[in-house]
Amino acid sequence: MKYYPAIFIILLLAFFLPSSGSGRDLVELKPHLELTGYYDDNVDFSPQSTSSDLYLQMSPGIAARLNLKRMPIEADYTYTRYQYLKRSDLTRDFHDALVRTTIPFAKTFFLRIQDRYNTVPLDVNQPVDQPSNLTQKNSFSVMPFWEKQLNSKNKLKAGYEYDRVDYTSSGLTGDDYNGHRFFIRWDGDLDRALVIYQKDQYRMKYFSVAPDYTQFLPEAGITGRLSRRLKFNISGGYSFDETGGERDTGYVYAIEGDWFPTSKIDLAAIFRRERTTDIEGEPYTEQYYQLELKYRPTKRIALLSHIRYYDNNYQDADNRRINFKLGATYRLNKWILIKGGYIRIENVDMPAAESAEANRAYLGVDIVI
Repeated sequence: MKYYPAIFIILLLAFFLPSSGSGRDLVELKPHLELTGYYDDNVDFSPQSTSSDLYLQMSPGIAARLNLKRMPIEADYTYTRYQYLKRSDLTRDFHDALVRTTIPFAKTFFLRIQDRYNTVPLDVNQPVDQPSNLTQKNSFSVMPFWEKQLNSKNKLKAGYEYDRVDYTSSGLTGDDYNGHRFFIRWDGDLDRALVIYQKDQYRMKYFSVAPDYTQFLPEAGITGRLSRRLKFNISGGYSFDETGGERDTGYVYAIEGDWFPTSKIDLAAIFRRERTTDIEGEPYTEQYYQLELKYRPTKRIALLSHIRYYDNNYQDADNRRINFKLGATYRLNKWILIKGGYIRIENVDMPAAESAEANRAYLGVDIVI
């Protein structure tokens, strides 16, 4: 890894600050574990592949919180291994470590520092089954912000976030980038007020990104309730990307709605569109549609389903993907959640000969102590 600036800064500050005087434990630990078995009829997700496999996802981890009086520190580490049963020589290992804190400098001014180290694919268009398609990434962010509690139901927050990403592989130094985000958010009583906010939306680029890559994507919007059972959100903004001197500009907007016909049902619809034009005048359009259904017949059981349609268009090439999911969860007790379901993915590219599909079934358990 290249560096861990946030970890050293946070630990140094923690050494000089007093511990919690609120009666809470100085250190809180929460072990967690996810065990899920999958059956996939197209492991490589390619038109030519007919391979299927059973594989097991094992994700042990631990979350920790250091309750300092002025600066609580949160940390989490999760190790994930995918073990294939038919091809026992094929495994995938992922690491995800995060540490963050929020430091108050005055009654309304704060500084959030976060450092994250995790495993990511080099090329999201290639199968992550291949160990050669994985690398380590270090992301360091600093976010100064102002926050004011207007009254018991309304809060205003504004600030700036700087994000620095470094890849640890020696051959990926050209993929490092800096990100800048400005935001303003008003959280209020949805029955009486509107909410103005910025959505932290990043189009992550895992490869072919120059060191001077910058994205500027401010968004503003309105959220409110038309009635007790109908909630909506409309947002839009200006999109700006600059990579190695090449600039893309455009717009982005989103429309979301939630309908609660009964206390047990939540129906949601989402539409998001982004259109940019690069310096040579080439247009790029990205659209995203999703319908979701959540049904809770009892306090312990939840049924979940969604259908998602995504397409983008660049240089007259259409790329479309359809994702369907049907699942269920059962809350055994406050520590154990049992889950299972079916997922179907269709990747439809042009020409049609390049299309691919996959069917996946899963059954697993989540444990948080």
